[in-house]
Amino acid sequence: EAEQKRLDEERRLAQERWEQRYENPIAIVSVKQISEEFESNSIVAEEKYANQMVAVRGVIDSVDDSMFDQSSVTVRIGVPDSYQCFGEFGCTRMPDMSFASVSCSHKRSEPIVRSLRKGMNLEVRGIVYSESTGIRLKNCRYYKDQ
Repeated sequence: EAEQKRLDEERRLAQERWEQRYENPIAIVSVKQISEEFESNSIVAEEKYANQMVAVRGVIDSVDDSMFDQSSVTVRIGVPDSYQCFGEFGCTRMPDMSFASVSCSHKRSEPIVRSLRKGMNLEVRGIVYSESTGIRLKNCRYYKDQ
């Protein structure tokens, strides 16, 4: 009885600490900002971000089957189209062709997978765990971009 109470309390505290990490990410950055940091010096960026909670703002590029595992889904967040102006020709939306992206994996069964759509502007919060093929986050949660 007492042991169970102690375990429940530990679990509750651990959950609270976890929630605080989501509420207080170490950085709030755009996909472009975090990608440029990794591009300019991945060692420094890794030391800063590895295993840290970050909030990244961008636009969903795709919600697709994971390349390696059909039971999971990868959500890629990229850089929104930017407006470029050409003097008297006016302005036009240009897709940003950089390879900047942040991705999250989810089990196919997770309800969130069904509510995300390409083109949505949002903020994703998660733990940075890899940057070998773009920046990868785990334990992702999505927030409507403010």
